[in-house]
Amino acid sequence: MTTERLSTIILEPSKISPENVEHRDHNNVESDVEFNLKINQITDEIYKQKEPVILDWMREIIRFPLTTDACLHEKNIPKNRFQNILLYDINRVRINDANRGNDYYHASFVDGYDKQNRYILAQAPFDEDTEYDFWRMVVTMSPSMIVLLAATMDGDKGTAYIPQFWNVKKERKSYGEIVVKTINVAHSKNWDVYSLELSDKQNTKGVKNPVINLLHYKKWISDNKVPEYILDFRAFYTLKKAETEVKKIDGPIMIVCPTGTHRAAFFAAMDIIMDRINQEKRVGVKSTVQIVTKQRYGSFVFFEHYCNLVETIIKHCMASNIVDLHMLAEAELKRSNTNNKKE
Repeated sequence: MTTERLSTIILEPSKISPENVEHRDHNNVESDVEFNLKINQITDEIYKQKEPVILDWMREIIRFPLTTDACLHEKNIPKNRFQNILLYDINRVRINDANRGNDYYHASFVDGYDKQNRYILAQAPFDEDTEYDFWRMVVTMSPSMIVLLAATMDGDKGTAYIPQFWNVKKERKSYGEIVVKTINVAHSKNWDVYSLELSDKQNTKGVKNPVINLLHYKKWISDNKVPEYILDFRAFYTLKKAETEVKKIDGPIMIVCPTGTHRAAFFAAMDIIMDRINQEKRVGVKSTVQIVTKQRYGSFVFFEHYCNLVETIIKHCMASNIVDLHMLAEAELKRSNTNNKKE
């Protein structure tokens, strides 16, 4: 295996590809022989050397992981609610108002089905400092909407809950020069919608104060258990997403949960896959999960998250008549018969 690190030119996470790799020695292809292997050569290598070669390749890949320097900086560590969830530097969201503080918040850009940086996956604020930074980020990033996947609690009831960082009544709350005013509230059984008007005293251009919808799915308590009505909520969210497109609001969709990772990554992956199903009638669960995990640290680290995603997509396909139900029934009968024979 080559012992030198491949020099890479990466502008956006979604652009990682062989075309972006700059070899150190263009004339010496042997030095990059593993990188240049074709598919049939790779399968032959695995067949011949089996597990040791895979472990060797894995060691080579993880020798030079993506950096996470910003989240480990001593000034930023208190801004991370969970110290075991890092933040990739390459696609972290930078707050562009240095005069009010540094540029750090625990949030990442994630690509969508047909658009780069379609989503911002963000940790929910958990104290006064992170609340202030959160709204600074919202003002500078101008998201088209905010999707919050968590239950709120005034006191500390554990890591599954978050504090109330916006007004549930038609009132305003100030964060320095930023004012967040709740101008409309719509309640339903499983989710609420808040229309928030944001004003910033640093806005000297006379631009109209933006109004952003915050969709609060309040029934999601556990990272490892998907709520029963998640597909209903996704349908409602899709309607709101269409409204932003009609109004030509072009900002990213900000998805927020306690970690900014587990539930947020699940929802983003689900949205990407369902958009793809709608356009192509193809699923692509594995490839979508791989993309999300490369862009948001800690995504789908638990097998339950992947299983929950697959199960949710299957339910969506069945409810939408995208799959042949008779074929599924035949497959289930064959599986049951096989299990009965084994017993």
